[in-house]
Amino acid sequence: MASPRNHVTTEQCTAWLEDAYILLNTENKRLQSRTDHYRKAADSLTKDNTRLRAKCKEIHTKTHALTAETGNLRNKNEKLSTQNKRLTEQLKRRDQENAALEMENRRLADSNAAYVDQYRYLMEQPNRNLPAAYGRPVGSPRERGRGPRHY
Repeated sequence: MASPRNHVTTEQCTAWLEDAYILLNTENKRLQSRTDHYRKAADSLTKDNTRLRAKCKEIHTKTHALTAETGNLRNKNEKLSTQNKRLTEQLKRRDQENAALEMENRRLADSNAAYVDQYRYLMEQPNRNLPAAYGRPVGSPRERGRGPRHY
């Protein structure tokens, strides 16, 4: 029997405990379900994190390789730029030399044409006493020292 000050019976206490047990069991199942959900989410995030770390490492490696390649290409570009400047200057000098040679060639062609014209003119003349430079002896045989011999 219950004491007069305590008005709760054993049946009531048992009913409360059973209700509390049912409530706690229900709350425990709900919390286990949430825990399972969070565990799955955490596993998924861990997989994503692992995948992203691998991707970041791959990107870092590629970035490092591209940085090195960029440096190499920059050096090649500087060398080619220097070579291009040198070849451009060389081309300018050669163009100037070529222009000077063309002018000299034209001058020599004009001079040669004048000599050819002079030679043709002289060859057409009835007087065959052409200078030695044109393959003809100058003057008479006596003038050249081949006259009659006196003994």
